[in-house]
Amino acid sequence: MQEGVSIIIPVWNHELTIARAVRSAIQAVKALQQEGYKGEVIVLDNCSRDGTRNLLRQLEALYYQDQLKVIYNEKNLGLTQSRNKGLKLALFRGILFLDSDNLVVPENLPIHYQAMRENEGAAVFGNLLLYSSSSLQSSVKQFLSAEAIQNKIFQGNYVDAMALFDRQQLLDHGGYDQEHPALADWELWLSFISQGRKVLFVPVVLGCYFRLKNSLIAQNHGPEIEAMYRKFDQEKLRALMKHQSNHLVYHPAIGSV
Repeated sequence: MQEGVSIIIPVWNHELTIARAVRSAIQAVKALQQEGYKGEVIVLDNCSRDGTRNLLRQLEALYYQDQLKVIYNEKNLGLTQSRNKGLKLALFRGILFLDSDNLVVPENLPIHYQAMRENEGAAVFGNLLLYSSSSLQSSVKQFLSAEAIQNKIFQGNYVDAMALFDRQQLLDHGGYDQEHPALADWELWLSFISQGRKVLFVPVVLGCYFRLKNSLIAQNHGPEIEAMYRKFDQEKLRALMKHQSNHLVYHPAIGSV
């Protein structure tokens, strides 16, 4: 498996934001190349019915020399299956899942990749800036994913899916769980932590998250949350355990702390 990062962007009916996401991903690949790593951007379109497909064809022409690949799914696979499909198609060791309405901060992706390589991490995540609307001109409401792994993650998720994963470890795990797609991010974090895999926090901004009306972060999934409790912490004992990922932090200036 080659050293580098594959940035995977599933999209469905996001004509107004996909170009921004792709542009940030292309810039991130260039930032990786400046550090001696390779990269690629894989967009998977889920049968969009607005102008997304036409726009993607234009982006293919614009970035044809910049490692952009666009896959047009024959049917709508949904977010979770599209991520898993992109995972299987990816060429590189690092996997970054980027939603089509968000963006990655290009210059900080190499830092996260370095953290993953130096620590053999299953996943590395950083700060995310949460905006109140789809525009960078709107106000920043808060930080997301702003602290290292702690046992409280078994009571509720606070780490977003916009993170860097080790492809082989994610494949060994079976990718994203498709039984509870709305909480697949949380299920993956709980699985990695329960299995003793390393999940590291890097205290720099990895990306920008925009709170849209139908975004998953704004939705309520009570029954599925109960299913996560039953699956990973039925006896409510996780808070008493010490997990390998607890408080793992990689600081760009000094390394692991």
